[in-house]
Amino acid sequence: AYFFGMMSHPIQGGLVNSLGHAIGGRNFDTKDNSRNNLLVAWLVFGEGLQNNHHRFPKSAKFSYRSWEPDAGFLACLALETLGLLSVAYSYLLPVPVPHWHPQEETRRAA
Repeated sequence: AYFFGMMSHPIQGGLVNSLGHAIGGRNFDTKDNSRNNLLVAWLVFGEGLQNNHHRFPKSAKFSYRSWEPDAGFLACLALETLGLLSVAYSYLLPVPVPHWHPQEETRRAA
């Protein structure tokens, strides 16, 4: 287990630093080229959501959209429940405001 843990860190870092800054979508306009790579996010507990992380670097939560995978934050919540960790909720990513579209208003009225 120790060997696997030690050898996986360079692989994880490589995935995050190469793909997380080159391929994927962007939720926020940041001054860098950070991206949200969902494949890396699934493989590395949410670490692939680099654009979100670069916009809110102090947040323990990397996901912004409800469909973005963030197992790392779930682990933080579990550890907090056990009393082993304290999440700084004031630094968390904000909840996105749902988009309003004029056609949706006419559909509701009909």
